[in-house]
Amino acid sequence: MIALFADNIGNIVVLALLAGIVFMILRQNWRRKKSGKPSCGSCSGCAAAPLCHSKKIQKVRKQNDIAH
Repeated sequence: MIALFADNIGNIVVLALLAGIVFMILRQNWRRKKSGKPSCGSCSGCAAAPLCHSKKIQKVRKQNDIAH
């Protein structure tokens, strides 16, 4: 078992780095969606904007746009 680990240490390190990067991307998208921000960019002019967010989130976003 130790020989298998030692022979493949490079592959294991690369796999761990890639898994970490994917985890960070997914976590960022989850946090953005949870806070009501779009994960793909800007919703202005997007035909699918009503499908991405609930009416409650859109209402809050409109209120914030008016306040700023």
